Amino acid sequence: MSRLRLFFLLLSGQLALSLVGNAQTKSAGSSTVLKPGKSISQTLQSGQAFDYQVALKAGQALKATVEQKGVDVLVTAYGPDGAKLATFDSPTSTAYKEFVTVLAPTTGRYRLSVTNFDPKAPAGTFVMTLDGILTPAQYAQSQADDRKRADAVAAYLQAPHPDKTAYEQREEMLRLDPTAYMLAATAAETATARWLEGTWTANQKLFATPTEPEIVFPPRTTGLRFDAQNPTMLQIDPRGDGKFEPFLAFEPHSRQWVHAALNTDEVGTSWSLLKGPDWQNDQLVLQGETALMGITAQRRQTWTKTDDHNLRVLSEERKGDGAWAPVSETLYTKTMLGNLTTK
Repeated sequence: MSRLRLFFLLLSGQLALSLVGNAQTKSAGSSTVLKPGKSISQTLQSGQAFDYQVALKAGQALKATVEQKGVDVLVTAYGPDGAKLATFDSPTSTAYKEFVTVLAPTTGRYRLSVTNFDPKAPAGTFVMTLDGILTPAQYAQSQADDRKRADAVAAYLQAPHPDKTAYEQREEMLRLDPTAYMLAATAAETATARWLEGTWTANQKLFATPTEPEIVFPPRTTGLRFDAQNPTMLQIDPRGDGKFEPFLAFEPHSRQWVHAALNTDEVGTSWSLLKGPDWQNDQLVLQGETALMGITAQRRQTWTKTDDHNLRVLSEERKGDGAWAPVSETLYTKTMLGNLTTK
């Protein structure tokens, strides 16, 4: 099964730059100097690497495209001092294109190294094209154009498309932005939730129902932190024992926060899938479905930031008449500041 197909089966939203470790590769020879607008076709053997050089002045940027033809490539950019700047790889398996952008902080020769994502994979062909060398002004305009395309993708994905399959939606996403596979969340896009990191005291209550009284739970300690390896993932320590688990994630294509949970115990199987757009006016509103013992309900969670040390989470359920009824309320008070280190 290709990584692309597996990617869509899992409905994963993480299309970040690859964190694949260094593989054992051998260079195909000296670096080839790339020229703007020129393409070079190469056959990549198992464990082989091709190196390309581009001379840049400080503030300039290079844009390159690597078309994959039967090979899944990994493109790594290095600075003039040999330090690794970035790794580019999208889950496109052995087809489609990899889009590479490198901004030069200093003047010198920059190197692009193309290797096989799987060092043991059979040989295949790729085409390396240096699309252009951009001036600082052109780079700024390019970034603005990229943002407009990403805005179009986000607007499309935030709207429901019940008449389209996942494949059809993917094709429309790529029509709006051919570079969408390479999209990764920026620090600015997750900054709205960074204040959540720390240790909290949670006071939760269940509202009374026609048949049951209000229930108030004892205070509990909860830790929240962003995963150092996956900075779009907010983790929670629900029991205060130092064991963190996924809690909330930012999906960069639709620019939505997603909460998913699955649990099985003596009561039965419960699950929830809630999502919503980014924080607005100190509120995050997540909406979706929850289920317990086979009973499914529409649920809405409203996270309200009172200040940097206090958070209110109101959970509501949609009734048959369409109105929302409160189910529970949790008041969080931060007792420890700062980031919690990922183990």
